Amino acid sequence: MLKNQNIICFSSADWDNPLWTNKQHIMSRLSKENRILYIESLGLRRPVVSKRDGFRIIKRIKNCLKGVRKIRANLYVLSPLIIPLHDSKFIRKINMLILYLILKFCVRNYNLKNPVIWTYIPNIVDLLEKFDKKYVVYHCVDEISQFPGVTNKIMAMEVELLKQADIVFVTSITLYENKKKYNKNTFYLPNVADTKHFSKVLRAGIKMPVDIANIKKPILGFIGALDDYKIDSDLLRYIAGPQWNIVLIGPLGLTDRGKTLRDIISMDNIFYLGKKGYNILPNYLKYFDVCLIPMKINDYTANVFPMKFFEYLSAGKPVVSVRLPSLKEFQEYAYFADTKYEFKAMINKALEEDSEKMQNMRLNLAKENTWEKRIESMERLIETYIKNQ
Repeated sequence: MLKNQNIICFSSADWDNPLWTNKQHIMSRLSKENRILYIESLGLRRPVVSKRDGFRIIKRIKNCLKGVRKIRANLYVLSPLIIPLHDSKFIRKINMLILYLILKFCVRNYNLKNPVIWTYIPNIVDLLEKFDKKYVVYHCVDEISQFPGVTNKIMAMEVELLKQADIVFVTSITLYENKKKYNKNTFYLPNVADTKHFSKVLRAGIKMPVDIANIKKPILGFIGALDDYKIDSDLLRYIAGPQWNIVLIGPLGLTDRGKTLRDIISMDNIFYLGKKGYNILPNYLKYFDVCLIPMKINDYTANVFPMKFFEYLSAGKPVVSVRLPSLKEFQEYAYFADTKYEFKAMINKALEEDSEKMQNMRLNLAKENTWEKRIESMERLIETYIKNQ
């Protein structure tokens, strides 16, 4: 297993993101046996003139001024300031110089010599040749070419990173097919769940949050980022009706303006409860009757494995989803639909068929797909790679 290593993680998510991603889950667990420096998102797109991006810039400046933040023993977080103009070769050189000097300081002062580089973003590829390291892991969790605002320069960087990485992990079969042509050490390991956290739903005495207490059941629930480019607002509009209520939890328009979704949250029977802390999510999930994955089918979602799938199953809840390629092997554990009409029918079916037997079947699958087991698989693959060098 990975033990007594120094790891510098370049993440695409800030540490305090209320919806924990695979980055925080993996690095928090690896920090039990290794020293971690977690570099918060460097950004993949140019900021736009908007309130959202304005707040993000202010937050980044504040976090940068805090310097290296110690989260707990062996886990440190840093928010470096760079110029988010990734298309400019000159600006990229300046950014890499800034990062190099910052990391040189961190390596010296936080005992991070000869680290493993574990990256979720490609725009650090120019830094790799300047940095003493053991090996490079690229953990590819999304098709970044489909993010709003990502340019061809970023995609060229990803191809170069794929070629330079020692090992590549991907989270969907589609990503595997797309990335393995650049690196023979590419492995498919889908997202999993913090099963222990979300199975709290099964305990007695879970307090009902005040803002869900007066919403009549049955409740159809969604927890996750509400972005127009991946959430199907037309589908949500179609299934909204008096026979049930829909609860949406998560940041609205995190990577786009979320304009279409903003139009539907004022509808009758749709309740948008905003962002919630990670620790309190099970309190809401407990009172969902059916959990939804209402994603658009497009080039972005064709490459994703939604973390919420196993999070929902960890709570024993029935799941109704659009038919994503990454979930094909789990047909017997959830309800899948190809059209909005079928989606609505599957909700009714999920409500009618739910039973203790089906709940146990979902829970057993979730127990086999935990972050602890996922990290064990990663460690075995890394160990095999090292032995073969």
